[in-house]
Amino acid sequence: MTTATRPHPDGSDREHRALDLLRERLLAAYRDRHSSARITAALDRAVARFDRAPVRDFVPLLAERAARAELRASPAASPPAAVHGPHTHDPGACGPA
Repeated sequence: MTTATRPHPDGSDREHRALDLLRERLLAAYRDRHSSARITAALDRAVARFDRAPVRDFVPLLAERAARAELRASPAASPPAAVHGPHTHDPGACGPA
């Protein structure tokens, strides 16, 4: 077994894997409302809250709850402006003139 694949005794490899999976879940859940950068930043802020936590077992779970709360509370990103073809106007669609 090489050093790169051997888990660290403090469990940090397991935590990193859990956070990678969490990032993917958050991206899948919120990509229709927020940019990837916004989602990643929310997760990074949530994880940073627990930087000094001596017990790391629950950091991914707690970070997920914090990141989801932040993403739910923040307004959705503006959708990109739609590009329309030639405009055709249906006078009847707008009601009486």
